Amino acid sequence: MSPSPSELSPMSRRQLLATLGVVSAGSIAGCGSIDIGEPNGEADTIEILVENLTDELAQIAIYIEDNEENTLFSRVYELGPDNLDSSAGLETRPATVTVFTSDGTSTTWKYSPEGEFNLDCEGVDIGVSLKPDQTVESWYAC
Repeated sequence: MSPSPSELSPMSRRQLLATLGVVSAGSIAGCGSIDIGEPNGEADTIEILVENLTDELAQIAIYIEDNEENTLFSRVYELGPDNLDSSAGLETRPATVTVFTSDGTSTTWKYSPEGEFNLDCEGVDIGVSLKPDQTVESWYAC
């Protein structure tokens, strides 16, 4: 489910440049991703699912904060075409999720799966899909 236009907020130039710096540094160092947070999403309450639905290699950055604007998770994913990564997760309920790509696509939304549909699970996972038209779609899953 994509966030409504009222939930979207533009990424500041400073945030974009900082992220691109991280992406570049990771590429130079030979790292496929940089992760601040739990390395294994399988045992976590809220998994982070990042999907590249394009036909090219994509770098997708995810930045998640709590209600006090503390960073809960920050990672740059490098995914091949039609690839999904579910290797990370959170124990703490997030407040906002920001996603951006190196081409300037960005979106921010509030984590609020309760109003979407009735999910009977302990923590509702965060899903992000980069679509072929370079837009980002957010969704929730158990």
